[in-house]
Amino acid sequence: PISAKPRVPKTHRHDVDVMRVLAGLTVMLGHSGGVLIGRSDEGSNAWWLGHFAEAVNPWAVPMFFMIAGWAVLAGAPPRTEAKMWDRIVRHFIPLTAWSIIFVLGFNIFETDEVDVRHELVRSLLEAGRPAFHLWYLYAYIPLILVFGTLVLFWKGQRPWKLAALALVL
Repeated sequence: PISAKPRVPKTHRHDVDVMRVLAGLTVMLGHSGGVLIGRSDEGSNAWWLGHFAEAVNPWAVPMFFMIAGWAVLAGAPPRTEAKMWDRIVRHFIPLTAWSIIFVLGFNIFETDEVDVRHELVRSLLEAGRPAFHLWYLYAYIPLILVFGTLVLFWKGQRPWKLAALALVL
């Protein structure tokens, strides 16, 4: 008789945590470098330090996307369509809230007049002002949607609503 193998519980991946922390710190360092560049005289020590800080930044966001891809495909693949909807909503609500906050903030504090409705639509359709710093979430949600949907199809499920949303995006 064939016996079923016992399910081995997945252990926590501390290496992934370390990569996330290093990437997060690097993003903060890069943004700080941009501030130094913008607020210092060209050629000064602060200006050069800002460029150095920005130079170490470009690997960080791709690292976040690689971690996200690993999480969806191998680390914590979705088991059901409901779980995928939960993941999408968990990211979409903060994205929407922050987009609205930044659009309203620009409308209140920006000296040029900002058309709030136009900017909200623009924030959803492109990585433009004022929500430009949220660009990764605008890309991340479709990424987890597409890969999560493919995982569910691979497992024999038919998440047609998720597939339709993926096509729309």
